[in-house]
Amino acid sequence: MAKVLIAVIVVLIIVILILILVKYVSTKKRKEQICIHLPTPIKAKEYNKCSGLYSFSKAEIDNAISCNRKKKSLGKGSAGEVYEGILPSGQLVAIKHINRGHSPDSFKREVAGLSRIRHPNLVSMLGCCIDGEEQYLVLEYCSAGNLAQHLLRKDSGLTWDRRVKILRDCAFALRYLHHYMDGCIVHRDIKAKDVSMGKRPLEDFEDPRLKGKLNRADFEAILHIAVLCVAKSSTGRPTIDIVFDEMERAWKSTLADMRAKNGTNSAETPTSTSMEVLSV
Repeated sequence: MAKVLIAVIVVLIIVILILILVKYVSTKKRKEQICIHLPTPIKAKEYNKCSGLYSFSKAEIDNAISCNRKKKSLGKGSAGEVYEGILPSGQLVAIKHINRGHSPDSFKREVAGLSRIRHPNLVSMLGCCIDGEEQYLVLEYCSAGNLAQHLLRKDSGLTWDRRVKILRDCAFALRYLHHYMDGCIVHRDIKAKDVSMGKRPLEDFEDPRLKGKLNRADFEAILHIAVLCVAKSSTGRPTIDIVFDEMERAWKSTLADMRAKNGTNSAETPTSTSMEVLSV
């Protein structure tokens, strides 16, 4: 009887050990399968290849920002601070130091998507830098500052036609983003500081103040669309296509007024060579 009891106990122990072993093996395989499906970090070489951007080192960024002088800040926003930089080639660039909080992988994926955006009214991205938690964007430099700086000046040289052109260019850029081939891109934080002015020097502006020199009908149409854009309910706001169509109409009307005042036809009247761009 004792031998039978011992045999039963031994068999039970063996069965328990087998069950434990099976449980361990199945758990290990399940963990391996889970790990296989987890997104793997993007390697630097793979990232550079897919983004098409130059990957700056931290030393290159530091040298560009403090090239024979102190740091020159161009502005600060919710995403980070922007500095003026000079590349070894002598090219002026804007370098945005991104606030900490983005994981390196999410930052890389975001940059890889934005690097493919090309539009005459959007700031071009030239490169980036990822060094641990430090993240930088190297952007096209706009020498004339931003719209807020010009609007807040007492001697602002923004004539009516110039202002209409700025509105039209901004709407043109936003419409492109909303209909981007890889999916709609929403800016979410449009303000005057985000509108960079092109290379046209301030001396080329005609009148330091509007002094009532504007088309009243165009002004009222633009004001009407602006009020609708800030409606509390999204259902009352116009689409970017409607906004662009209205700005385009106002710009063409402004050009027609300019031609009429100058006594020229459309072939003789040069269009504005200035370019207003948005930071994405």
